[in-house]
Amino acid sequence: MKKIKIAVLVIAICGIFSAAVCANYFSSSLYISSSQNYSNGFSSQPSTIYLLSLAKSQHSLEAQALAQDCQNLGGAGYIWQYEKYYHVIYDAYENSVDAEKIKKNLQKQLIESQIVNLSIPSFTIDLELSAAKHAAIRNSYESFWQSYRTLADLATGLQAGVYSQTFVQEKLNKLQSALTKAHDDFHEQFENHFDNTTTAFGEYLADVMESVMLASCTEQSLKYRSVEILNIIFNMSQEFN
Repeated sequence: MKKIKIAVLVIAICGIFSAAVCANYFSSSLYISSSQNYSNGFSSQPSTIYLLSLAKSQHSLEAQALAQDCQNLGGAGYIWQYEKYYHVIYDAYENSVDAEKIKKNLQKQLIESQIVNLSIPSFTIDLELSAAKHAAIRNSYESFWQSYRTLADLATGLQAGVYSQTFVQEKLNKLQSALTKAHDDFHEQFENHFDNTTTAFGEYLADVMESVMLASCTEQSLKYRSVEILNIIFNMSQEFN
């Protein structure tokens, strides 16, 4: 019996020692990770978006008049200037299948539309960044896309009658809080280290925040602001390339 107790005690001590070694290893790994520098800066991933355009014009005033008609049909009515035209956007999608589906639904209502494929190229913020600064930029950029997806989802849910006004408002409040945190973290990290690129990035972050803050609990407003955020992302990718 005494030998069994001794064996159990030895096993317990070995277990504690092993746990301590593992804890020390992981804490060391975390320390190394947190102090890592990103000499190549931050790089985004390329993507493609699909704009469902109900009309286009080379004149902005005509596009504005057409935008009201688009909104009356339940669309965003956002005017997106691309190449030589002002496109009146019904909605925008990350998936071509979704764009085609809505296009066909509109055709059933005798409403013609055009899908405009836009590539959002990758871009690089070419600075040597600490792990904290890299995370601040990465989290902020991810919040751009999360904002678009959340607003687009809420618009779809309202249209389908799945989401209530209360639910939408709660989601908007959470999104606003998340954006505020990303904004504060970004400015805390770069408070004394802003250059032309990070200043511009901060301005785009502020633009996305403004879009979300201005969104209201209506389908049209949510669609409009979601498309607006995609335009912000697109413009940023063009400037940084």
